[in-house]
Amino acid sequence: MEKKTCLQGGDQDALERFIGAENLEDRETQYHLSVVYAQLFHDEKRALEWLSKAAEQAHEEALFQLGEMYAQGKGLPQDDQAACACYTKAINKGHVGAQFELGLMYASGRGVPQDNKLALRRLKKAAEGGHVEAQFYLGKMYCEGRGVVINKPWGCKLLQRAGSQGHEEAAQLYQQISGELAPKRSPKVLTKEEKPQTRDTPRRPLGRQKTCPNK
Repeated sequence: MEKKTCLQGGDQDALERFIGAENLEDRETQYHLSVVYAQLFHDEKRALEWLSKAAEQAHEEALFQLGEMYAQGKGLPQDDQAACACYTKAINKGHVGAQFELGLMYASGRGVPQDNKLALRRLKKAAEGGHVEAQFYLGKMYCEGRGVVINKPWGCKLLQRAGSQGHEEAAQLYQQISGELAPKRSPKVLTKEEKPQTRDTPRRPLGRQKTCPNK
């Protein structure tokens, strides 16, 4: 006989009744309820229902997650334009992850016209906001000169930031490129004043010296 937990069967309805109709209008509650339905009940239909309600009230994480679902075709039909629309709304609420994803879409021309300038602007804002993957991606761009004027010192700084936050690939690439940028030491040429002083020793005359006969 299968063991029933306290969160099975009709407990989804009980949970909503416990929360109360008034609290269910709150966008934060709606978002967290979508997480509960997805991760605890594995009820994708209800999870999407509450996620959509939170997104309609401009919940930034709900908008971003909805964009991810459209972009990846998980739980919703794959739709790049709808994904871009969700990312844009999330950006307006300050979501740095949405900045990064929309930057990638502008770079590749997915769902929007391909535009390197807009892609770079979005990626920079995401990196400035502390988005680790954006710092890594942008650091590689500057180090390799992809879509930007090559600038290895600045690229290394971005890689270092990402690496310091636990991005292993960024840390490895930083070590490699910063090692290439390190100035190589050349042998120092001593000036006349710096050269070590040597004592002048009298030279021995060349050839065999004549000895005087004994008297």
